[in-house]
Amino acid sequence: KGCITGLGGLDGQGQTAVLQGLFGLLKQTEGSITLGGQPITLHSPGDAKTPEIGIALVPEDRKTEALILEQSIKANMELAAVGVHGINADDPGLYKLFTDALELKCASLDQPVSQLSGGNQQKVALTKWLALKPRCLLLADPTRGIDVKTKTQIYALLRRLADEGTAILLLSTDYEEFIHLCDETHIFYDGRVVRHLTGDAVTAENILAATLNIPVQQAAHA
Repeated sequence: KGCITGLGGLDGQGQTAVLQGLFGLLKQTEGSITLGGQPITLHSPGDAKTPEIGIALVPEDRKTEALILEQSIKANMELAAVGVHGINADDPGLYKLFTDALELKCASLDQPVSQLSGGNQQKVALTKWLALKPRCLLLADPTRGIDVKTKTQIYALLRRLADEGTAILLLSTDYEEFIHLCDETHIFYDGRVVRHLTGDAVTAENILAATLNIPVQQAAHA
């Protein structure tokens, strides 16, 4: 709770599967999940997003996994809330706090998402899940391929959410996000965590060494 935890490593080292497993997307997985000190069991994303559990996943590829491009901004924002007991997906007030914080640029909420810039598409992908006020937010490289201003807006919002008590798992390919944004970082290699970094140990050299699974001294000369 209140912590931004980084998940790093080269693409395909297992960190994406961890997020998918935590959201109930993968079948025949092993292990246990504890949320708020209590063990939980997930059979599907529908279980994960219930208010009682409150896990949300913003996937890596916004165009194919997070959004339906030909539909409106409003329709996309409502997708995550559909079927969640006690939440009215049609209530525009659910989304305004986050569209304001992220400064979403659009002609209207009826505008097709396909007409938005990449950064504004990502803001829609974030907003639809943040509206559910998740206890745990899973993010897969949320700032890849977007402009610097939008990155800054997302960073500020994530820090605020963490300070308000949200648990955030941030998968990233950007070392700077681990150094400047995350409270702790786990680096994956070949399907497992090979290094846990906190405090002053979160440096570019240590992250690179862990990513390649080599000693720090060797990474410094790489």
